[in-house]
Amino acid sequence: MSDGDCCRLFFKFRRRDREKRENDMLKVFTRKFGDVAVVYVQGRIVVGNGLKTLRDAVVSQSDAGNIILDLARVSTIDAGGLGMMLEIFQQTEANGINFKLMNVTGLVSRVLEITRLDLVFKMADETEILLPRRAEPIKPNVFY
Repeated sequence: MSDGDCCRLFFKFRRRDREKRENDMLKVFTRKFGDVAVVYVQGRIVVGNGLKTLRDAVVSQSDAGNIILDLARVSTIDAGGLGMMLEIFQQTEANGINFKLMNVTGLVSRVLEITRLDLVFKMADETEILLPRRAEPIKPNVFY
C-alpha cells in the first residue's frame, strides 16, 4: 500500500468517526403553540452529551404554561439523562408549569417502565399541541 493510499484511508475513517459523533450529539430545538412550548429532542440523552443544552432549552421556555418534551427522535437514554429529565420535571412543576413527555420511543419507554418513572412523568398526545388552551372562551361571530 502506498503512502497516498494510507493517507486516504486514514482520512476516510476519521471523517466517518466525526460523522458518527455528530449524529450521536444531542440536538434540541423548541417551538411555541400558544401557551404550549414543545422541546424537540434528537439523539442520545446520556451523560456528557449535551444535557446542559436540554436543560437550558426547557428553562428558556419559562413563560409557557405547558412544556412538552418530544422524544420521537431519541435513540438512547441513560441514568444521567433520566436524572436530568427528573430535575427538569421538578423545576418546571415547582414553577407552576405542566411538564409532559410525547412520542416516547420503544427503548426509552422500556427504560421508563423498568425504573418506574412512567408513573412519574405525564404523557401528552399531539392534540395538546394542535388545540392550545385559551384563557377565555371563543365568542361566536354574530351577524346582523
